[in-house]
Parts: sequence; C-alpha cells; structure tokens
Amino acid sequence: MSRVHKLCSFLSACALALAVPSGMATPDNAPGQPADIAASAYLYRADRAVGQNPPEAWILLMQRGDMPFTQPLDLQAPVVKKALCGLLWEDVRRVDHLELCWTPGTARKPSPEELEVTCLDGADEAAHTWWNPRAIREAAQPEVSADGSVYSYKIPVDTWGVIVSVRGTSVAAGFAVPELHAYLTKGNVRLHLVGILGGMIWNVGCRLAFSPAARPAPHSLMGRSNPAQAGGKLPIGQDADGKPIYNWLVRLADHGRIPKLPKFGVDPAGIPTIVSDGLFRFMNCLTNGSYFDGLHVFRDISFSFFPDPASILEVSHTVNCHHHAYGNSSRRFTPKDAARIWFACHRLLLKAGNDCAYVYPDIVLRPTPTVEALESAINYVIKPFKFADCYIRGLERGCLVSGLNHTFHQTAFESESLLHGPPQGYAFGNMAQKSRGHYIGVPPTKRMSRAQVKRFRERLNADEAHAWEMERYQKHLELLQKKKTRSQQQL
Repeated sequence: MSRVHKLCSFLSACALALAVPSGMATPDNAPGQPADIAASAYLYRADRAVGQNPPEAWILLMQRGDMPFTQPLDLQAPVVKKALCGLLWEDVRRVDHLELCWTPGTARKPSPEELEVTCLDGADEAAHTWWNPRAIREAAQPEVSADGSVYSYKIPVDTWGVIVSVRGTSVAAGFAVPELHAYLTKGNVRLHLVGILGGMIWNVGCRLAFSPAARPAPHSLMGRSNPAQAGGKLPIGQDADGKPIYNWLVRLADHGRIPKLPKFGVDPAGIPTIVSDGLFRFMNCLTNGSYFDGLHVFRDISFSFFPDPASILEVSHTVNCHHHAYGNSSRRFTPKDAARIWFACHRLLLKAGNDCAYVYPDIVLRPTPTVEALESAINYVIKPFKFADCYIRGLERGCLVSGLNHTFHQTAFESESLLHGPPQGYAFGNMAQKSRGHYIGVPPTKRMSRAQVKRFRERLNADEAHAWEMERYQKHLELLQKKKTRSQQQL
C-alpha cells in the first residue's frame, strides 16, 4: 500500500451531539439498561438483493469463509449460501447477547437446532482488522422466548463481527431472516453517557467549505463555501422533498458582504491538518468556555470523487474531515450563545491557518428529546469511515474506474493520519477522568499503571478518592485475579 504523497485538501466539518439534562431519569433510561448497538454495524441480510447489502458487510462473510481478498467474491460459496444475516463493526465491541427476532407466527422460521451463531474472536493477540485471518468462536444454544419468536445468544468474546448461518445441507434462502439486536448492558468509555438518557441531545455540526453532490441524511450537516448558507441554525422540519427546514440563529451573510471561499484541490498541502487542528481545539474551547460541561469527541472523514477532464486521471476529489461529539450542558442556548460559539470557532480556524480563512463553519443545533433519538445520535457519532459509499458515489457521478481506483488509493488509504485526535475519541470536561469529582462516566475495565495505582492509594489514604476511582481500582484487581487464575490453570 503506497503512502499518500500529497496531502489532500480538506473541505471540513465538525458535528457535535450534545446532551442537555432536562429532568430526572426514569427506570426505562436508568444506567445499567441494555443498549442496542446493532445500528452502528454494517448489516448483512440474505433476503436482500446483492447490491442492497452494504459493500462492507460482504467482508464479514469473506472473513467467516477464509476467502481471499484479492479475488472476486464467490456468491456460490457455501458460507455465502448458508449466511442468514450478520453484523460487522469497525472495531472490537463487547456484545453481551445477540437477539434474533421474528414476528410471532412467521412462516419458515428456523429452529435453534438449525442455526449456528459464530463471531470473530477479538480476544486473541493478533491485530484486529478486517483484513487479518480470524479465529472463529461459536455461541452456545440460545434462550428462547415463551412464544418462540426470540432467540437470545450469549456472545462468548469481544468481537467486531457476528454471523447467523444455517446448519447441515440447508441454505439461507429457505428461511425467514430475523431482525438483529446486539445488546450491551454495562457502560464503557464510548457509551458512558447512556446513563443520562433523560436528557436531550444537541447535535451541533460545523460543515466547512463545499462538498459537491453531497446527499442530505439524518444527523448529516452540509459544508458550505457560500456565506449565505453558513452560520448557526436549528432544524424545525422538512419540506415536501424531504430537505430540512431551518430556523437560523445566526447567519454569516447577515454580517456584511462576505466572499465565497474557493474550492480546494490536492494543493496546497497542509490544509487538512490545519482545519482538523482548529476544529479539535474548538471542541476543547466549548468546555473551557462553560458552554458545555463535557464532550466526548470522535473523528470522521469522507471523500467526494467527481469527473474532471482537466485532471491527468480525469478524476478529482474533495475531502470532508469531521469531529463528532456527544456531551452534556446545564445551560439553554440562545441566539446570542450561538453567535458567540460560531465566531469562537471561526477565530480558532483563522488562528490555525495563520489568519487565512480556508473554511466557514455551519453550525446546527439539533434537539433530540427521546431515548430513540438519543440512541440514533450516539450511533451517528460513533461510526466507521464510509469509504465504500464514497467510492460508489464516485461511480454514480460518472468517474472512470481506472482513474477512480488510482485516486481512491492515493487519498483514502492512510488518510486517517491527517486527522487530529486519537481514533478511540477524546473526552473533555466532566466526560474525562481528569475532571476528578466532576466525572460522570463509568470507568472502562482495564489494568492501571503502577503510577496510577500509587496515586490512587495516596488519594485513598488521604480520604480524597472519588467513587469512580474506587470502581476503576476494583476492576483493576479483578483483571489481575483473572490473569493469576489463568496462569495457575496453565501450570
């Protein structure tokens, strides 16, 4: 895989999903309730046409069947013919149990004995990527609901892919495909905000510059080079064509005659890093400025490929880098607050670009007052890069396959290194453990360093340790005990 020789120009964006507490939590949204993370995965279903399954979902079947990635997919392979459905995530997830749900009375529903549920083992010592050969683990027989319409399988290991297949000589086409639900009961570093589901999510997006032929989608915020389309706004509905209708809190064009920004090509190099750095600093600024009490920030990136006769390859591209986040705030936003936030972001981007304006922020506040809307927002924030969609849209726009392949290879691969911030996300304010007593999350299960253990004991002896620090230390001791038990069993 060749490295990127020239940095691609970024027409950037940042989107925030911010939770605003607005009342007491109810038993239905209290901490500890299962969270369904199936929506954040690529879904494969045998009852779909070949082109209706996401391209990434086929990688799950290729992993399961140990099929080569250098050859076309064999649709007649046994693993494909037997696969009923499956879920593929971008990275390793903990899944407590997988539910297969049919409508009561569904015809052609397979019995538990006719099904096999397997998962890609994320607990081995190999690198966990889509392209590595995987160890396969099989789940035990499921618990069946009283009416026989729900099969619940315990998933034995952390995984990023689960597959439901039929046993014996049968094929998947002979059975009804169930709905899949992947439940996670205990909170982790990526879902530690689920405990305040009684709050509201604000989805604030800053799409910067211009992305040609981009498609509107739920929770997706458009970048603009036109100042008349940049500012801070609140979606209040949709028109007859399904396009969002906004209530503008602040609009850049209302502050004078602002010129349009030029669109970016592959030069000048460095713009992606400049803009991504400015957006990341803007996220921190929101918590330092007391607009939000905490944020959990994630990176994202997408490409737009389009025909360009002037290019040697006859294909050019633009790039959108995003910083998504969810968080919490104790204040209500006003048009004045929206204006202050917008200009704060603009100043940071100017500072990152040495007083050169590469992009205009376009901020959207999106209230989502229900549990379902909150889950949708979190699944939007925590999601894989959709490179395959970008490639397919390039084909739909008429790009030559040879030019698109070369351009895609030189831009998409390793482009993640251009984004600011760690891939697992970064926490600010009370979403970070550094906030000590203000921390509202659930500490992840992992071993503590010697320095962390020493510091905790000092704080414990001084009666300064917080409850979450004690919980983290208890999890640390449990991991050490498990390691000791495994070592004794191996002797």
